[in-house]
Amino acid sequence: MAKKTRLLARGIKRSLQRLRNAPAPADVIRLTPDKPVVGRVLMSYSTRVYHDLRQGKELDRSHISAWQNYSISKKFLELGFEVDVFDFEDDQFRPARSYDIVFDIISNIGRIEDAQQAPLKKILFPMFSHWTEHNARSYLRHRALAERRGVAIAPKRLVTPNDSV
Repeated sequence: MAKKTRLLARGIKRSLQRLRNAPAPADVIRLTPDKPVVGRVLMSYSTRVYHDLRQGKELDRSHISAWQNYSISKKFLELGFEVDVFDFEDDQFRPARSYDIVFDIISNIGRIEDAQQAPLKKILFPMFSHWTEHNARSYLRHRALAERRGVAIAPKRLVTPNDSV
């Protein structure tokens, strides 16, 4: 019984942590280089990193994703690009300006490409396997859990079907 209580407490603690770490309201973070601008990059990644840095917090090193996000935008800035970052989970975002490069981690390239007038370079840096594989494996894990424990729970991180690849 104590083990089940600990597992439940751990699950509640994780849920509360996720609520505290929920993404900021939909917005675009604009980063400008310290030199003449050579072009514009639109990044579909997490905006949390930039909100935290603006609030004086240190870069979160508990997962590599924050460091990668920051490092990629920093490299574009060093190359002279103006960088706009919007949250990768914001599937309603529509760019109001044109870009030379779109950098995406999951599923926004196709949607953004359709909204752009000029040809652009596309970089997909996938954080998950292809959505068909990712979702199928997730459902299999949840099915195995249901068979083992007799409890069915919904997957938390399914990837929306997309044409990014």
